[in-house]
Amino acid sequence: MLIGAFLIGNEILIFMQCHDKVISARVIGSINQNTIIVYLTQAKEIS
Repeated sequence: MLIGAFLIGNEILIFMQCHDKVISARVIGSINQNTIIVYLTQAKEIS
């Protein structure tokens, strides 16, 4: 379940909840020839 998303420059910082854990991840997206490419990077667990 997505609980938050923040746009920072060209990166999106998202917070997801999986069971009883909260995971933060930085998403870097780019648009190339009508295709949206999303890179999920630096995912980590927040207690």
